[in-house]
Amino acid sequence: MTENASDSPSPYDHVRAEDGSLPDGIYRVVGVGADDVTLLFVADATGSRVHDGRVFTVSHEQYADLPAAPNPDDDGLFRRWGLVALAGVLFAVSLSSTATETLGVSQSFIRTVVILLIALDVVDKLR
Repeated sequence: MTENASDSPSPYDHVRAEDGSLPDGIYRVVGVGADDVTLLFVADATGSRVHDGRVFTVSHEQYADLPAAPNPDDDGLFRRWGLVALAGVLFAVSLSSTATETLGVSQSFIRTVVILLIALDVVDKLR
């Protein structure tokens, strides 16, 4: 069973709309008034991040009926550190000529892969 949003919304809380009252997706609380809650549309129905700036206002009663949702910007541990860790391990391997000879690759090839992994990680963080 999905837990519904709190009766006391706070900025940065996240909820999911699935019932047609709002476009399906994930919303972040960006404002709380005496009579309403302002929501920023942050992810589509599949959970993919959206940057379109759409905001919606719902009553506190409507908000309380929406299920709580995870923050789509939270990365898992592997996604956050996986490429960096892999790059670190490969760099350590590239320092050992014995290891690179055993693997049958050159040290410069492994270091090029390390640079590529770091570049991919930076691009992922900036998107």
